[in-house]
Amino acid sequence: MLSTQLIDFTTKHMILDSLFVTESSLERMQGLLGKKKLTHSDGLLILPCNSVHTFFMKYSIDVVYLNKLGEILKIVPSLKPWRLSFCLRAASTLELTKDAAASLNLHIGQKLAW
Repeated sequence: MLSTQLIDFTTKHMILDSLFVTESSLERMQGLLGKKKLTHSDGLLILPCNSVHTFFMKYSIDVVYLNKLGEILKIVPSLKPWRLSFCLRAASTLELTKDAAASLNLHIGQKLAW
């Protein structure tokens, strides 16, 4: 899994200093399953991806759906375990710790880069 930073494309402000990016279909399928809970400075970017599930997870996550340009299309706060979520127009999905999207001031239309 590749590790990089997440930044706001417009302001060049760093949002996360530890962003893990999936590089294989196996990593995409596994996602956060079996992983320790993310910290507020961590995130997982799944490419390509327009849906997630939290089956077998023990904690809630925030899910941010992005288009091909890195623009936020949809934010799902506090997706609980054993749930599904999707955004058909999304090209990638950013998984964050619960309440991180709000604390990082992420919003619809914001453009992100990594």
